[in-house]
Amino acid sequence: MSDFLQYLIHMDPAQVAALFTTSLIQTGAILLGISGGKKMAIKRSRKPANIKKVILPPVLKQDFSKTKINPTEEKEAIINFIKTLENKLPKSYLDNLYYNLSYLKVENSKSTKLAGAAGIYYSGTNIIKIAEKDSLNHELFHMASTSVDKRFCGLSQKTEDGWIGDGLNEGYTELLTRRYFPNDKKEVKKKKNKKESPKAYDTHVSICRKLEKIVGKDKMTELYLTSNLNGLIKELRKYSTSDEISRFIANVDLMHRYANDFTMFKISEIKNIVREITSYLIKTHLRFLQIQINEGRLTEKESYKQHKEFVESIEDNYRFFFHKYKSYNTKDIYKIYDELSEEKNIKR
Repeated sequence: MSDFLQYLIHMDPAQVAALFTTSLIQTGAILLGISGGKKMAIKRSRKPANIKKVILPPVLKQDFSKTKINPTEEKEAIINFIKTLENKLPKSYLDNLYYNLSYLKVENSKSTKLAGAAGIYYSGTNIIKIAEKDSLNHELFHMASTSVDKRFCGLSQKTEDGWIGDGLNEGYTELLTRRYFPNDKKEVKKKKNKKESPKAYDTHVSICRKLEKIVGKDKMTELYLTSNLNGLIKELRKYSTSDEISRFIANVDLMHRYANDFTMFKISEIKNIVREITSYLIKTHLRFLQIQINEGRLTEKESYKQHKEFVESIEDNYRFFFHKYKSYNTKDIYKIYDELSEEKNIKR
């Protein structure tokens, strides 16, 4: 056991608690307040049985970079989206974008807003329906990350049991939208005597930012735009077991779909799900740092600093509109440190 873990294990409760601070993200949203679209049931086991069947999307042979954009009211915004990605990302990430542009349709839709969404991308028909124009770039990212055969979208995969990875996919879609198009969202005016609703996907974005610290920003972006959930799983297997990864992905899906809907799970169950997500992120980050130490890439002092910054960035509570869930407690953290101190080899 390294001095790094020894130090963490022997911290007193006040030191552990001091690692965590509240830092809520105040940015835009795509969902308006209720979940739109058909709900997909998830097994109570919270472990997708066929997660290992994820395969790489097909390699595109044709160069679609000169694809003509079909006439649309949003043509100028679409061109701006393309130019932004071309200027900031490797062209090898954009095969799905160029292919899907060849027959993309964008429609303004009041019914989309009535369904509780500001925008929806229908991957099967390659149609974007928007109720609010500032949701267009989010939906264009969904289009740009959907594989030719429509079985993969960003960090999600279509299976016989429904979609796997929806939660991470929405989180990273919104993260990239905020990163590359920070001026998309309009200022929300606060009304007197009314609470301002937290923005949709804030918690999803926060979780994905933590994953980026482990997987790497460039790698995560590549995996997302090339529809490579399998690649993400392979990256996480360096630091986690297959069971831990599949449970984490399923937990984020459950949080995504049911944090505001108590027809499938009790509030107490959702609280446990949220805490499991946090525990996975902390445990995986610690393993990542331990490998960096072992390989001589980081000193123990540098590792502790990075770990401190990592846990300080974890929100005290995960918020979903007006519902709030505690993201961790001190006992969870001690349990993680104790478990890791006894680890020698992780069976992956």
